[in-house]
Amino acid sequence: MTLPAASSPPHDTAAEKLSHPKYRPDIDGLRAVAVLAVVIFHASPRRMPGGFAGVDVFFVISGYLISTILLENLARDTFSLATFYMRRIRRIFPALAVVLAASFAFGWLSLFADEFASLGKHMAAGAGFVANLALWHEAGYFDTASELKPLLHLWSLGIEEQFYLVWPLLLWLAWKRKFNVLTVIALLLVASFVVNVFFIGRDATATFYAPYTRFWELLAGSLLAWWHLRPTSSEKHHSNTLSIAGFVLLALGFWKITKATPFPGAWAAVPVAGAFLVIAAGQRAWLNRVVLGNRVAVFFGLISFPLYLWHWPLLAFARIIDGGKPASAVRVAAVLTAIVLAWLTWRFIERPLRFGGHGKAKAIALAVVVAVLGSVGYLTWRVGGFPARAANQSYLPYHFGWGNDPQDGFCRQRFFSDGFQAEFCRLTPNQPDPAIVLIGDSMAYHFFHGLNQRAQQHGVGVLALEQGECAALLGFIWQRRQLANGDLDANMCAQVTNKALELALNNPSVKTVIFAHHPALWPDSETRFLHDPSPGHGDAAYTRLIQDNLRRTFSALLAQGKHIVYVVNNSRFSFHPKSCIARRFLPPLKAVCAEPREDWLTDGDARLRAAIDGVLAEFPQVRRFDLASAICDEERCWAMKDGKLLYRDGSHLTSDGSDLVAEKLWQEMVTR
Repeated sequence: MTLPAASSPPHDTAAEKLSHPKYRPDIDGLRAVAVLAVVIFHASPRRMPGGFAGVDVFFVISGYLISTILLENLARDTFSLATFYMRRIRRIFPALAVVLAASFAFGWLSLFADEFASLGKHMAAGAGFVANLALWHEAGYFDTASELKPLLHLWSLGIEEQFYLVWPLLLWLAWKRKFNVLTVIALLLVASFVVNVFFIGRDATATFYAPYTRFWELLAGSLLAWWHLRPTSSEKHHSNTLSIAGFVLLALGFWKITKATPFPGAWAAVPVAGAFLVIAAGQRAWLNRVVLGNRVAVFFGLISFPLYLWHWPLLAFARIIDGGKPASAVRVAAVLTAIVLAWLTWRFIERPLRFGGHGKAKAIALAVVVAVLGSVGYLTWRVGGFPARAANQSYLPYHFGWGNDPQDGFCRQRFFSDGFQAEFCRLTPNQPDPAIVLIGDSMAYHFFHGLNQRAQQHGVGVLALEQGECAALLGFIWQRRQLANGDLDANMCAQVTNKALELALNNPSVKTVIFAHHPALWPDSETRFLHDPSPGHGDAAYTRLIQDNLRRTFSALLAQGKHIVYVVNNSRFSFHPKSCIARRFLPPLKAVCAEPREDWLTDGDARLRAAIDGVLAEFPQVRRFDLASAICDEERCWAMKDGKLLYRDGSHLTSDGSDLVAEKLWQEMVTR
């Protein structure tokens, strides 16, 4: 592998009428800064906590280069939408097709059915350049962790291509109608930025993935392209000052922005302004010429796109196989492998297909290949990840019990005749009047399977009525909860909680109420403000509020003669239990599928646990069920025991796990 000289790469054939801006090696160097920031962040976030903002730098670069091409060709009357899109296909599709195909091949050989189905869905979305929209609408409580989505990073490609579906046409219309191009760019930029800032505190997920909250970043590059094409534009004045200021802003963004920062929001202006100033400084600026224009930086800039595409799947697959955070050596090996694959892709696939003759034929062939890959991904998703594959056979014996059930519809119709629906609503068949009610979040719902088996044997009914991410206590109101259709309901938790507690309080058939929830509860209540959605769990006022609401809830139920069971130590494993299952070609990565008891019991907020224990001590009538008594021995807490997988993920029981816990819960608590 040799480093390329910092010279202009080959151009397209002259038959394609679009002209090209003069090659600037410093922009390739800026690409290197952006991609390496992203790679470092993904491999080791602590080393560069804001490295994900490298994507925003890419947006500015892309907006600058593409708008320069468009404006130059509009000025020369050589603009062609067909030629523009063929060039985009030849720029994007070669590396994308290779990475999609390689990801599918690895998934076929090694992933379990649910993992492979998810990969297929994201393949289809990535090939259709709507990955950002797919990720936006699937984000939620039970969504797969982002670190386990091998094609998650294609969201940025979706935003870029959505921009380029509309921007060339808008620019052409503005040019033909003799509108002021600067005014058009400025108005759209300001509008997109304002929407971004307005919504970041209201719906952070939508603001991150929506195209209209990101277009301003590409338009910042468009604004700079317009400026540089003005006859009076010059790079000579203040170039070093602009370059230094740009580098300072980039450093500030990469090391001061963190995952906890509301992003993009106003903070995104920092890396965007940094990239803007570095490009504006021009290649004559000392930092641009010496730092960004050197051969190492140019090399990483030239392979930046395939490196971006390769690095994340390798890291994600390593996390999937490992079941948690891979060792440093594994992550370093993944990054080095990504660099090698990126160079091979750039040298032997991207360059030959991007440049040279037969441009139209290449574009058509590439479009067909990517369309086929997208269709294959869609089929994989629709058939559930081809569960008959050899790679899935070791996974088949394990049961999870979380699918939809015909009784769900009956449950919702029975208890939510007003049309409102809880996320989890299940009732023992043929038992319209439950004797046991499960209340809480999904960590209450996962007990239903096991309890229901025992309840049917005794001829009693169990009702599970829960909402994910909701603390089901009197007085708690979920301020902002995103529904599956993207709408927001400010009172979702309150409605489900009130319905569940109303049933428990007023229905004579209900004898026992079981509460279970995430060990940290959920930091939203009637005392909270919408603009401040995430205070620390250790906040004294918040802790007192939880204690008061526990007392209120317990007192109301005990006054009606109800038996109360409160589940404690509903903790989370630090690894994914799937790592305990042998994969094809790979042995189980964990010889002992368990966590030290002390580590498992310390999950969650210690002060909050102590506060809840204090309230339980005030109510000796409330039965305290320790989940550790069912899944732990004196030394370890088990995610797999006696050949049975007890957990479907880090915190939710499988059907086998539910059976194991419910047996002890039924014997010790419910039947007393």
